[in-house]
Amino acid sequence: DDTLPGNQPDDTLPGNQPDDTLPGNQPDDTLPGNQAPTNIILSNTSIAENSANGAIIAALSTVDPDAGDPHTYTLIDNAGGRFTLSGNQLAVANGTLLDFETTASHGIILQTTDSEGNTFDKPFTISVTDVNEETPNNAPTDIALSNSVIDENRANGTAIGTLTTADPDAGDIHSYSLVDNAGGRFAIAGNQLTVANGALLDFETANTYNIVVRTTDAAGQTFNKTLAVTVNNVNEVPTDLAVSNLIVAENSANGSLIGTITPTDPDTTDTHTYTLLDNAGGRFAISKNQLTVANGSLLDYETATIHNITLRTTDAGGNNFDKAFTVTVSNVNETIPNNAPTDISVSNITLAENSSNGTILGDLATVDPDAADTHSYSLVDNAGGRFAISGSQITLADGTLLDYETGNSHPITVRTTDAGGLTFDKTFTLSVTNLNEMPTDMGVSNTVVNENSSNGTAIANLTTTDPDTADTYTYSLVDNAGGRFGISGNQLTVANGTLLDYETGTSHPIILRSTDAGGLSIDKNFVITLNNVNDPPVLVRNSPLSVTQGGIVGITNSLLQVTDQDNTPGQLTYTLVNAPANGQLRLESTPLFVNDTFTQADIDSTPMRYTHGLIQLSNNSNDDYNPQISGSSVVWSGSEGTDNEVYFYDGTSTTQLTNNSTDDYNPQISGSNVVWFGFDGTDNEIYFSDGTSTIQLTNNSTDDYSNQISGSNVVWYGFDGTDNEIYFYNGTSTIQLTNNSTDDSNPQISGSNVVWQSFDGTDNEIYFYDGNSTIQLTNNSTDDYNPQISGSNVVWQNYDGIDVDIYFHDGNNATTAQVTNNNSTENFNPQISGSNVVWYHYDGTDEEIYFYDGNNATTTQLTNNSITDWYPQISGSNVVWYGFDGTDNEIYFYDGTSTTQLTNNSTDDSNPQISGSNVVWYGSDGTDNEIYFSPMAGTSMSDSLMFTVSDGIGGVLGATTFNVNVI
Repeated sequence: DDTLPGNQPDDTLPGNQPDDTLPGNQPDDTLPGNQAPTNIILSNTSIAENSANGAIIAALSTVDPDAGDPHTYTLIDNAGGRFTLSGNQLAVANGTLLDFETTASHGIILQTTDSEGNTFDKPFTISVTDVNEETPNNAPTDIALSNSVIDENRANGTAIGTLTTADPDAGDIHSYSLVDNAGGRFAIAGNQLTVANGALLDFETANTYNIVVRTTDAAGQTFNKTLAVTVNNVNEVPTDLAVSNLIVAENSANGSLIGTITPTDPDTTDTHTYTLLDNAGGRFAISKNQLTVANGSLLDYETATIHNITLRTTDAGGNNFDKAFTVTVSNVNETIPNNAPTDISVSNITLAENSSNGTILGDLATVDPDAADTHSYSLVDNAGGRFAISGSQITLADGTLLDYETGNSHPITVRTTDAGGLTFDKTFTLSVTNLNEMPTDMGVSNTVVNENSSNGTAIANLTTTDPDTADTYTYSLVDNAGGRFGISGNQLTVANGTLLDYETGTSHPIILRSTDAGGLSIDKNFVITLNNVNDPPVLVRNSPLSVTQGGIVGITNSLLQVTDQDNTPGQLTYTLVNAPANGQLRLESTPLFVNDTFTQADIDSTPMRYTHGLIQLSNNSNDDYNPQISGSSVVWSGSEGTDNEVYFYDGTSTTQLTNNSTDDYNPQISGSNVVWFGFDGTDNEIYFSDGTSTIQLTNNSTDDYSNQISGSNVVWYGFDGTDNEIYFYNGTSTIQLTNNSTDDSNPQISGSNVVWQSFDGTDNEIYFYDGNSTIQLTNNSTDDYNPQISGSNVVWQNYDGIDVDIYFHDGNNATTAQVTNNNSTENFNPQISGSNVVWYHYDGTDEEIYFYDGNNATTTQLTNNSITDWYPQISGSNVVWYGFDGTDNEIYFYDGTSTTQLTNNSTDDSNPQISGSNVVWYGSDGTDNEIYFSPMAGTSMSDSLMFTVSDGIGGVLGATTFNVNVI
């Protein structure tokens, strides 16, 4: 049976339970009917002028003695058509009528109606805030190019990519120009980057070019950015063909080598194949890269001394080049026996690189059995056009191809032909000697530097292009731009940063010189461009804040101040990196958490407040209630205006664990594990979150609720269609602890130990499960109920027919003791931690708090006053409760020695919970209930917070600590 004792708050009679009994000899029990609403609350009362139609101004809520009663809303006065309602929200109906300059506020009247038709009306004043209708211009902040890749040799005017600008001023227009056009290669046409001179885009010369693009907005403000344009390699058509020798003796054997074929191709690494489009009637053939004799019997000097052929070369990309050649047939003495030459010698085989065309390499001589024979010379292989024959001398044909760094030796094949046309071929390897060559170019990796850069700042790495690839270089400045720049090794550096002032000059020309190890040098002009730099915020004051324990102190600019010569205090934004651990920072009445922001202007106007020993975890216009705590982690249930959701605070920030359209209730916490029950549209189910993901523990067609948690173990009771049973989840699977025909309810858990109360057909008894088996702790004819557990120790209350008393079961000794025995007065709500028990007791006048030490079997009265103290909670020897101070309910904390009043305000604070010395509760802020947290172990400790400061345009003050000293 349920008992409704007198001198208590209203009693609730739940359904699906045994009959409820209203005992006699008590003050009257009151079951009130439906009552009218008593107030309307508007979450906001201001709106910006010219707001769009439909813009939401505020959410409506009703204060009604009938908790849970639904309400509808009506606008009795809509301020001349300016405002309207959308469900439970006040919205703009006609924004053109909201003009600050005409009227700064408008009156409306709202009406709320409950489910029984009872109404309540209330007038409100809606303020119209001024809007700055003149917008200042901001400079562009970035440039983007839609494409930065172009094929080599593209036609002038070809579009490469489209330029776009990032600008804080949405809708601003921009024009573009090139500060550096990469030597005339690129141009701007409107908002497109185009090719200016495609002949200079040669992949084989360079495959990337840096350009500097400038964007200018409509107000003339600019932004420069260096962009890289990549040049794609394109397969190009071969441009020429050469054959090292075009003379062949008549009657030469089939397959005899005539000459080596060499192509000229811009793609120097390309490969080629060769074909004969005209083979002179079958006389000639191709073997790889060689022209050979196909049919020597057709080579008859007396019939024809020359034959025309057409050669084709095809590169790897399928591009062709054709060229006609004339092959000369030499006469052979066909009457007098002739002997072929047997050897060739050359007087010299060494030549310096880059020698002039025509330079003589060496003299040729032939060994021939016919001593008086005469000889002529030709090159069957001329090393790719590098060498030629002049009479009996080897000469240089193309000195530009004689480069030691590319190749220090080249094979050639020389042919000697005697007067009778007989030949002898011999291959020689010609050596190229190295010469020191002048550098041909210079490069800098960057041409942009920030104004006011420090002396010694590296601007760019310097590089030199030199045919002598292993050469070393020193660098100097022929023109250092009036002492602004210097050289350090191979780097261009800042020499005098005070002369680098964007406002005085945006760029400076310099002349660089590179000198190789042999003393040869090259000079080149460059232009160094300055970036306009935003100065970062500067911390000018950071003095510790002094606060008394539990005090509230303002943070002023005499303690904390950041300045920035480029920005106003309102533009300097602080971001909380670490929030205070033992107190809370507030902007006016709004609590601030990690990642929340405030400005220097907020500090300057002194609405910044630090509250010691108290942290407000929620701040909204809906009710938050039923907080639970484990360590410094807190969980609670809060209304989002439509239904209840579950929220989780991890000691730093808050996460919403549920987000659906149905109610979620009774969250409980252990470490980072949370369990609650939620309505799935049909019935209530149990849900479990491990801090990372959520799983549904039950899925049936009957209600499951009254969930409790310890570690990853969960217990609850659920209706099985006949009565309520107890269920236990061990972190992996669920087992049913009871299976009978009477109700089992109010399960509690500690580790794997579970306790609950069960109706045995006559009265309620207490049952205990130790993870393996179940025992019955009580067996009498009176009600035992409201059990609580800690380890294997259990406490509960028993109605013995006269009053309610407290009982304690020591699980280690398997003994049960009656903690209270005062016959005529009641003891309620026992809570346990280890062997310590706390409860509240009616002493005949009001309720007081009592503490029992189970180790010593001693009881201490913690309160003794003329006002009500009730619903204590315990952790170790620390106790928390709420008590009525004559005006409203306040929170009190006992640390095992003395009692501290945690709250002192004019609104109700209730339902305190405790873990160690951390306390959480919910309290009214005058509008709705919010969640509050007090780290009692830290209330005598100093505190600190950490922040960064940004000016909004790239300037940042890094993470900085602000200290709080408790005095």
